[in-house]
Amino acid sequence: MAVEALARPRARHDGRTATLAVPPRLALGIGLALLAALPLAFTAARVGEPFTHVADMALIDLQSRRLPVDFPLLGPYSRFGWRHPGPLFAYLAWASQVLTGGSTRAVFLAALAVNVASVA
Repeated sequence: MAVEALARPRARHDGRTATLAVPPRLALGIGLALLAALPLAFTAARVGEPFTHVADMALIDLQSRRLPVDFPLLGPYSRFGWRHPGPLFAYLAWASQVLTGGSTRAVFLAALAVNVASVA
């Protein structure tokens, strides 16, 4: 409905009609892109706020922070009573913490690196 309203002729002041130069499909695409970008806007607004890990992510963060003094041979303990398959992610999280100056969001940077590597 809204796309059709954009493509409808509109009356000018001199009595002639003019159509909008944006095709309906393009207007729909732009609207969907803006709708998809809305969560990103909310996330960007919270970038500077303090962040605290919870549950398994907190345990992964703790294990990666202790990596220089306590070299792990197993993955981090899970709140469900088992251990994750291996410590490789802790090594990646530690490297991202070194690169970000000890940021608590470094675990997410390591997760991004794993996801990019799995796509490649």
